Amino acid sequence: MKDNYYFPHDAEFMEDSRVIRLIEKYKMAGYGVLFSLQELLRRHENYRFHKSELMMHCRRINTNKVLVLAILNDFDLFSFDGEYYSSADMDRKMKQYDDKKCKFVLKKAILEQDKLLELKDKYASNEALIKGKEIKEIKGKEIEGKEKDSCAIQAEEEKKNFDDGKSSFSDSKSYSRAKPVSVKNGISDANSDPIADNSDDSDNNNSLIPDYEKQAQKKELHEMEVGVDRAFKDQYWVEIIGMNQQMPVEYIHHIPLMSRVFKDHIIQQGKVRAMSDTEEAKRYFANFSRKGTATRTRLDERMRTELRKEMPFPYEDVDPHSGVRSVCGVVIPQDAPPRPDYSVRWNDEKKRWTN
Repeated sequence: MKDNYYFPHDAEFMEDSRVIRLIEKYKMAGYGVLFSLQELLRRHENYRFHKSELMMHCRRINTNKVLVLAILNDFDLFSFDGEYYSSADMDRKMKQYDDKKCKFVLKKAILEQDKLLELKDKYASNEALIKGKEIKEIKGKEIEGKEKDSCAIQAEEEKKNFDDGKSSFSDSKSYSRAKPVSVKNGISDANSDPIADNSDDSDNNNSLIPDYEKQAQKKELHEMEVGVDRAFKDQYWVEIIGMNQQMPVEYIHHIPLMSRVFKDHIIQQGKVRAMSDTEEAKRYFANFSRKGTATRTRLDERMRTELRKEMPFPYEDVDPHSGVRSVCGVVIPQDAPPRPDYSVRWNDEKKRWTN
């Protein structure tokens, strides 16, 4: 049996007065129909099924519809809202089960995240050393090549001057070891630096490394954003995190904003490269949003600030054309302060928000 269809069963369920009355009237056949209906609830989202499914279920269990309707309606075991059947007993059982399952999943995710962070910290220093060594080697090779090119050009020019009778060298030894002569304001300087004369070329050469690093950082930043966006597209995961971390419901209604705040935190902490993996981003956000932590406090502050900027009245209905504010059909005066949360209502007599 798939774990998706599991639901807890109380060993003392038959001692319930409602079940006792059901068995007295319909024997164990009624008890079997009762559990077939609970299994039907379990297979549906939110643990409820539509009335149109009754006939199909009756054919499946080979039972007449009169018996099934009697069990649904006569023993207070199920409730009906006009369209859907549900059961308070099933909701209670599954809430306990779902909460326990979510806690287990989050605990496992946190443990995996801690192990991964330990490994990353262990090898981060080695990776930084290797990268620094590679950059130094690239710079050294480029400078060495530049010096060789400069010396070759200098030797060629001096040889040409020597052949024309314009060389100022006395012998071949001094010629081979001579430094380039720079002329400034008509005065020759025999100690001038050959690299200094090509300062513009050297600057252009050095600028190649920062550009390369900028391109790499830009790529890593893009991969991080893709990984985080994929994580927040998992609506079920976001709702579980929100429920377990007791987040305000408006956070779930503004997922893109919450994602943006999380990305800013990743950049500040220097964890851009690690967050390109979607699962790693999920584990890190679970720890980042944990209730009572410093990061959660900063998340709450940023969310409140950004929500006020984007939506001055986040807990109200605002007509996009007229700008009229309302809550549950009740018009709110334009000079009234913003509704603080979903738990309050506007009291027209007292002219303020009340519980």
